[in-house]
Amino acid sequence: MTMNDREDSDLNGKSPSRIVGESVSEITEKLTLLVTEEVELVKAEISGKLSRLGAGAAVVVAAGIFILLGVFAAVNALGWGLAEIFDEAWIGFLVLAGGMFVLAVIAGLIAYGLFKNSSPVPEMAIEEARKTKEMIGSGE
Repeated sequence: MTMNDREDSDLNGKSPSRIVGESVSEITEKLTLLVTEEVELVKAEISGKLSRLGAGAAVVVAAGIFILLGVFAAVNALGWGLAEIFDEAWIGFLVLAGGMFVLAVIAGLIAYGLFKNSSPVPEMAIEEARKTKEMIGSGE
């Protein structure tokens, strides 16, 4: 048996280019299947997580409503308590309203300071992109 006879028997009568073509086709099919299965896995995982996040968000909204109602009740009670101190309801509620306006101004000034000192521009990312561009442009 010569070397060519052995190679022909290993190929089962198929040409090498045909075997390569079949191999590439098989690899492509398996890769497509793998990618499809991975995408389905990601969809299932994200779907489950999103439904849990949605349920959590609904509970947070309910908690926020209850807190807001509690704050309304506490403010109302404070107003009536001040009314007892000043012997007139309107004076008690006026003092309470003035206190709320002072708190609102303080919160507004704090928010202004936070917004003034922050920028939505991603400065670090822009700087890194500029450095990358320079590095590519200089051929390093």
